[in-house]
Amino acid sequence: MVYFLGWLFLSVVSVSSVFANNTNCNFIAIAYHDVVWSSEQSNSDSVTRSDLVGHFQWLKENGYHPVSVSDILKAQAGEKPLPDKAILITFDDGYASFYTVVFPLLKAFNFPAVAAVVGSWIDAKEQHKTIAYGSEMISAENFMTWKEIKEVSDSGLVDIASHSFASHLGITANPQGTGQAALVTRFYDMQKGQYESFDTYKNRVQKDLATNNDHIFNKIGKRPRVIVWPYGRYNKICLGIAKSIGIKISITLDDEKYSNSTADLDAVGRCYYTPDETFSAYIMRLENSKKRNNAALRAVRIDLDKIYDPDPKKIEENLSRLIDRLYKYQISAVFIKAFSNTQENGHAESLYFHNRHLPIKSDIFNRICWQITTRVCWQLDTHSYTQVYAWLPMAAFDFKGGGSSGKSLSSRQKILEIYEDLAFNNSIAGIVLDDGMSSDLDNWSPAAIDFTKEIMQKAKVFRPALKVVRGFSYVPTSEPGSEAWFAQTLQSYFDAYDYVALMTMPSSSGLLELVDEVKKNPSGIKKTIFEIQTIDRSDNDVPLDSGVILKQMRSLSAQGVRHFSLYPDDFFNDQPEIAVVREGISLQEYPYLP
Repeated sequence: MVYFLGWLFLSVVSVSSVFANNTNCNFIAIAYHDVVWSSEQSNSDSVTRSDLVGHFQWLKENGYHPVSVSDILKAQAGEKPLPDKAILITFDDGYASFYTVVFPLLKAFNFPAVAAVVGSWIDAKEQHKTIAYGSEMISAENFMTWKEIKEVSDSGLVDIASHSFASHLGITANPQGTGQAALVTRFYDMQKGQYESFDTYKNRVQKDLATNNDHIFNKIGKRPRVIVWPYGRYNKICLGIAKSIGIKISITLDDEKYSNSTADLDAVGRCYYTPDETFSAYIMRLENSKKRNNAALRAVRIDLDKIYDPDPKKIEENLSRLIDRLYKYQISAVFIKAFSNTQENGHAESLYFHNRHLPIKSDIFNRICWQITTRVCWQLDTHSYTQVYAWLPMAAFDFKGGGSSGKSLSSRQKILEIYEDLAFNNSIAGIVLDDGMSSDLDNWSPAAIDFTKEIMQKAKVFRPALKVVRGFSYVPTSEPGSEAWFAQTLQSYFDAYDYVALMTMPSSSGLLELVDEVKKNPSGIKKTIFEIQTIDRSDNDVPLDSGVILKQMRSLSAQGVRHFSLYPDDFFNDQPEIAVVREGISLQEYPYLP
């Protein structure tokens, strides 16, 4: 008997030790907002009660296990693993329907959930006021009371999360007056014609998050362990402040990352349901959540010098033409040249965004980014919008013209601060690093790669999910060892960056040989963007035939290539012709249809 108990004790200790060393449990997260009784009452963020019941019933019948915040934190600590097909159910904004409709359903199904509340909105409800919700004013009667919030919290089924105190709104982000998410936006004062300082920004965020944390505690007796970022947007400054006030889990609206791990609770992504999506499509997204990060990247390169005009009205006209063209393309990304180089030597002489060290040709990049990422949806059923990547040189910046500050700094430090300003001031999904040639910093050297890692560190403070593309113009040579050099360079790039943008040659034969070289590397196809030239640089940049470009894309696809871009795109002259090339580059299922 003693032997048996000893064996049992050792077994329990052994199992516990194994789990304690494996705190990486997976779970899916889903996002809802308001719940209405009928489809006639629906808006873009709501779900009907009958549809929600159907969702809950489907989850129950198909082996999904709704988990609580405590379950996730215990799994992270190695105390108890999550069940298979674990799912975290969340509701944003603190609608009254959470109390009247959702809460009874949670009790009926015995499902735990998270409810995120905006403190000032709940206060406004009790003061019978209206609130600014997006671009309109609505009655605060749409939201719960603090008494109701305390009741659902005391039930043990619901965790009350912070959704900011008064920052679920847009603030002026640029000289054109565009409104963007308050917690991640540097406020632009239209009257003074200047941006707020970094310290002012940080203090504003600190005050808001701390106020809501304390307010929730004073009202329900519990401090929030979760923050749900308004509009899903956050940065590392926000995250650091949230952690300093006791937040354990940070939730976004990242639709590409709603299969999550307890090993990383800093950016929990969610599958976001809206009524314009069929139930079957929604379920398909849930079931295929682990495959979301394998999407193909299709892009075009745009020169911002082509959009700029001294007349602001002309800029708006050009931007509208670009947006129309991108919508026709139905692609996932656009690489926009965010600098100006009138000498056409690849050096950045001035920039199109606010920064500390180079002249600002025109502060329009922020607005262009925002317009594209909010207006160009290439796949409606998954709410996938075309993302903007800022295209800049790595080291080729011309500081001779001077800047607004930092004249005593080294060129290296100025470049780092330019990328910091870029990420702080603009809603970008990625950076395309091109060029990089200088007297002491070769494009492919370990020193250059280390420098780009510093650039990435600076930028990711403000854009944590930022992707980095490294440009690489490969020119085949007959010199001994050239193939080995190419393979070694590619390997170092694959190790350092999310993607490598490899400039291809117009000839199909050379293109296929290049694909073969890339395929020799295990990460080759997964990480290489084949950039197809649309002009013949050996013949005064004469536009290439669009049929030839399509043939190249077909050849790439036949060889298993998934990522490619067109370079450059002339949206004024329809070069290449969208009607011809769309079949090859579009991510739509039937792109050749009108």
